[in-house]
Amino acid sequence: MSTVNEIWRIDSDWLMAYTEDRETIRKIKRSYHDFIIVANYYKSGRLAGLQYKIPSKRKRAARYVFGVNVAR
Repeated sequence: MSTVNEIWRIDSDWLMAYTEDRETIRKIKRSYHDFIIVANYYKSGRLAGLQYKIPSKRKRAARYVFGVNVAR
């Protein structure tokens, strides 16, 4: 099963990120308290993915935890 991870810039101060990977969600919840959850996505009543708002200064950490580069 492939996991979906994406990061994109919304303005000069913030990035947005989306993941469906349970391990990534756990890692963020445990260690990245400045990644703000802005949306929960459900499929058949179960959590399918989370969307985060991330400060631009944390771009390097976001690229590491999500395993992808910022979309252009």
